[in-house]
Amino acid sequence: MEVVILGAIALGMGSGVRLPAIRLLLLLGLIHAALAHRRHDQLLGLIGALILAEPLGAAVGRGAAPSLRGGLLIPGAIVLAMLGAALRLSIPLAPARTGAAFAAAMAQVPDAIRSQPVLNDFVLGGQLIFDGERPFIDSRTDLYSEGFEVLYRRLMSPDRATLAKVISDYGIAWTVFRADQPVEQLLDTEPGWRRLGTFDGIAVHVRAE
Repeated sequence: MEVVILGAIALGMGSGVRLPAIRLLLLLGLIHAALAHRRHDQLLGLIGALILAEPLGAAVGRGAAPSLRGGLLIPGAIVLAMLGAALRLSIPLAPARTGAAFAAAMAQVPDAIRSQPVLNDFVLGGQLIFDGERPFIDSRTDLYSEGFEVLYRRLMSPDRATLAKVISDYGIAWTVFRADQPVEQLLDTEPGWRRLGTFDGIAVHVRAE
C-alpha cells in the first residue's frame, strides 16, 4: 500500500495529473481509511484507480505527462512489481500467517469438539469461518458491540475472572490462539483444561475429560 500511495503522489506531481475537488476529497478519504484500518486498502486500490483513470487519461491526452507518453509507465510498473515480488519472497510469511499451521491444528481437533463453541484469537477468526466454524470473534468488528470487544480485550489481557466468566457464559469447549498470547499461559494453569498441542505457533486447548 505504501508503494501505491507513493507512486500515486509521484505520478501526480511529476505528470501534471489534475483532480477535481470532489475526486481529490474522495481519494484523500480513501487514503485516510486505508491508513486507519487495513481492511480498507482494497477499497483504495479499486476505487482509487477509478478516480484517477479519467484525470490520468486527460493528462496524457493534453501532453502534460511526457513520461507516460514516452512509454515509461509500463516499464516502471513492471520494475515496481518485480521489486515488490522480490521483497515478498525474501521475507516469507510465518506458517501461522499462511494458514498451514491453522490447518495442522484443526486436523488434531476431533469433530465432536469442533462442533462446540470455541474461544479464538482475533486474527484467527477469518480462518475459522473459512474452515466452516463459528468463531467467538473475528475481524468484522462492526458486527460486535463495544461492550463485547471490551470483554474480549479484558480476557486477553489476560484476566482469569473474565476468562472463566466467558467460558461459563458461552459454553466454551475449546480454544485456539497464537501460542505467544498471554492468555495461553493462563489456560495452561486453568483447572479443567489441557493443551491439545502447539502447531507452528498456534495452540489448541480443550476441556479435560
